[in-house]
Amino acid sequence: MHEKNLAEIISKPAMYFSSPMEIVNSKQLQTSAKLIALNEWEFEVRQLEVATEENMNAVASTTLQDIHNAIRALGQQPGTGNQPGGKAG
Repeated sequence: MHEKNLAEIISKPAMYFSSPMEIVNSKQLQTSAKLIALNEWEFEVRQLEVATEENMNAVASTTLQDIHNAIRALGQQPGTGNQPGGKAG
């Protein structure tokens, strides 16, 4: 896999994978890259949650539970460091 493509896939996993478990099952990515991609996806979902709270009508098709299950399938525990800031105010 070309390094530029890998960086793109890892930074925008929802564009390349239909579910978090598809990342887990990918034969193209190493475990470390899978975890980075899942953490990126988690961050995106959390951003959408904040947008929804602010009435921006954003909807995530993937749940945090789906992402956390995929992270656990890789033998890791989901972290809490990927939470975007809340409402300013």
